Amino acid sequence: EFLKSFGYKIKLDTNGFYPERLKEAIDKGLIDYIAMDIKSSPEGYAKAVGVEDIDITPAMESVRLIMGSGIDYEFRTTAVKGLHIVSDFEKIGVWISP
Repeated sequence: EFLKSFGYKIKLDTNGFYPERLKEAIDKGLIDYIAMDIKSSPEGYAKAVGVEDIDITPAMESVRLIMGSGIDYEFRTTAVKGLHIVSDFEKIGVWISP
């Protein structure tokens, strides 16, 4: 809010795991652009982040919020040899399709 009060454009980079904070910032009109890291396909997320029992529901909610926000955005994935396979990217594409 402080930076926005000076007229700055705000870009938010997020991993999507705090959708309630994201929603609050969107609702307050504080964000001009959002970039979210998608670590892998839903099936590959645990391996990609190194947490066996990770619940990706918050990330899925953030994707939904971002896509419905009307704010310019990008989803990005860092491809890592040995961690990702082609089908991961196909599944990510399905996940983030409108």
